[in-house]
Amino acid sequence: MADAIAHRGKDGAGTWVESSVGLGHRMLRTTPESLHERQPLCDESGKVCLVLDGRVDNREDLGKTLEAKGAALRDDTDAELVLKSYLQWGEDAPIRILGDFAFAVWDGRHGSLFCARDVFGIRPLNYYCGVNFVLIASELHQLFHDPRVRRVPNEGMVAEYLSAQITHCEETLWEGILRLPAAHFMWVRPGGIEKRRYWDFDLSKEVRYRTSDEYAAQFLDLFREAVRCRLRSCGPIGSHLSGGLDSSSVSVIANELLREQGRAEPLDTFSLVYPGMSCDESSYIQEIVEHAGLRSHLFPPIRPSLDYYQQRADRYQDFPGWPNGRMHLPLQEGLRQAGTRVMLTGCGGNECVEGSRRSYMTELAREGKLLELVRTAKAEAACAAAPWWRLVLDYGVRPNIPSAVKRILRPLRPHRHRFGWLTPEFRERSELLRRIEASGSPPGATPVQQAMHRYFYSGWNAHAHEGGDRDAAFLGIDHRHPFFDRRLAEFAFALPERQRSHRGLVKIVLRNALQGRLPEPVIRRRVQTDFMPVFTSELDALDGQEPFSGAAIAERGWILPSELSPSLQKARAGDSEDLWELWAAIGIEIWYRRIYENRLAGVFSNRRMSLREGAGR
Repeated sequence: MADAIAHRGKDGAGTWVESSVGLGHRMLRTTPESLHERQPLCDESGKVCLVLDGRVDNREDLGKTLEAKGAALRDDTDAELVLKSYLQWGEDAPIRILGDFAFAVWDGRHGSLFCARDVFGIRPLNYYCGVNFVLIASELHQLFHDPRVRRVPNEGMVAEYLSAQITHCEETLWEGILRLPAAHFMWVRPGGIEKRRYWDFDLSKEVRYRTSDEYAAQFLDLFREAVRCRLRSCGPIGSHLSGGLDSSSVSVIANELLREQGRAEPLDTFSLVYPGMSCDESSYIQEIVEHAGLRSHLFPPIRPSLDYYQQRADRYQDFPGWPNGRMHLPLQEGLRQAGTRVMLTGCGGNECVEGSRRSYMTELAREGKLLELVRTAKAEAACAAAPWWRLVLDYGVRPNIPSAVKRILRPLRPHRHRFGWLTPEFRERSELLRRIEASGSPPGATPVQQAMHRYFYSGWNAHAHEGGDRDAAFLGIDHRHPFFDRRLAEFAFALPERQRSHRGLVKIVLRNALQGRLPEPVIRRRVQTDFMPVFTSELDALDGQEPFSGAAIAERGWILPSELSPSLQKARAGDSEDLWELWAAIGIEIWYRRIYENRLAGVFSNRRMSLREGAGR
């Protein structure tokens, strides 16, 4: 299992075995402290052993607190801080650790295994519980190296993918293989497995200042600290720079902090450009680079290959990815060739500070502020490419209909178009509608809080974090996301909605905080770039290699080819209405065919070999 993820840790490997327990670790050194870190790491007694994938961001405060409690820190590594935190606080340790992490501790004193994952699920942790054994892994495919792990498709998750309605954060495409959800810990004891959530947003917390400048100043302080603690590196640091507000903000603040630390060279930024395409952001990138004095590295797209997706399905035994993930491949390859192991990103900006026109309009309607609701809808209509009255209906009226009334009206509501590809038997068997409607927000949350909570803890985010981590780890790159800093997110969650979105403009507090640090064209941007042309171009290119028909998943009884064909024809003609669903179907088809065709080929190959050996004897 450890060898299967050698790419995640090219700087060393370690194992620890005690009786019926074994822990394995692969080391990727990206911080100064990691240069002398060794894992698995045992305590002084040798009875408690840790493996950690991650980074501790509150190192100084955590170390001082531990020493005040009488803990003797043997070194300054992150692994030592996490191990001593567990020894001091047990299951309360994860809430005291800031950073991106997944870790497991075998506690031989009590015969138990303790696992925990960071609050936003940036670092992965998969597990499988069999008869009298439990396996844990950073990547799902590791688990199949134990022949006892069954390979049975999880039709519930298959249905969620095929309908582009990924809601579950714990299940995977395989029955019995689960991921530990974000902000959860797990005990594995002889009596079974127990999981609990250890952190969530405080629904009662509110941040109130008198002026927008005060909100912006406090946000900037927290944002600078979120970037600063992610600059800890033993080698070059890069930053992903699109022309958007989020990655631009991270890049200019990182460059500012590095200069304050005495670094003379500008920060290296890495950007994707699409000359001649509507999604090209070159002009914004150039504005930012010149304004902030950054060093720019530009990467054009590469021609998509069916082999790329097939190889990913083979390697990870999982959904092979999306075009908006694959398009980062040349950028990450550029980082690898430059010897840069750490890359800052703007991921999480939407979740943290974008706000929601839906939640804002819902609040206006609930408060009876109908004139303001109409004004907001009219301001948003130009960006949303929808009539203002439709926005009022969708975001102001429907969310305020009581749940009891919605349940009565539900049988009268037609199935959404995207469900039409799925066979009726499969929809019923997978309980798709129940699965989608079961995903909810914390009880007592306001519409604004519900929207933000969905942003942070959606099934899409769980899926995206895992895919992004795999892509970066395969090339030995450590992605760091300042917007997914717990302190910053807690502040943003408690903001009044008008500091996030107001009258069609989003990320208000971020725009105010970065005023002067970013060029005005970037500060004033209202609409994020639409990368659907990338989806379309990839579909065209792959069609030239092997036209997609969905035959394998149709034979399985999951989709109706007759319903899929019209959408494919429209997409090939440039109509992008169903592209997410189409790509989900393509990905599931590749996953299913590669996994099961390769498996059958292996079975037949082994059978032929057995027959030859028998004939020889």
